[in-house]
Amino acid sequence: MLDISNTVSGPVIIGICAIIAAIGKVIVDLYQIKHKADDAKTASEEAVENTKNISNGFARDVGGKLDHIIDQQSSLETALRDHLQWHVEQKGQ
Repeated sequence: MLDISNTVSGPVIIGICAIIAAIGKVIVDLYQIKHKADDAKTASEEAVENTKNISNGFARDVGGKLDHIIDQQSSLETALRDHLQWHVEQKGQ
């Protein structure tokens, strides 16, 4: 086996190998970061869609309740008008 520890090129070769290993580690880390960023993007898009669905559902529920209140108010006004008309007719007799 070749002993490179006593030559000048030995430390240079070891340094180059260390740099290559560090570059490999950086590449692996970048792929992991990209994967995590993609997961975060997907999660945020799902959260936005869920928020829209919840908001739309809430608006539909409130809209339905307001429609019911308006219908009840209209019925009450009709009943009150009919009752007041009855009183007017009773005084006229």
